[in-house]
Amino acid sequence: DIEQTFEDIMKILKATVAPSANEAIKKVERAYRLICKELM
Repeated sequence: DIEQTFEDIMKILKATVAPSANEAIKKVERAYRLICKELM
């Protein structure tokens, strides 16, 4: 389930305090939105 995977990834990224985690979060959110659009 994509939604569950997305939530798992976000949890891991939010637990990471590295400065790069913020950028990764934005990229994951963007990718997630694109995937959702494709599936609609």
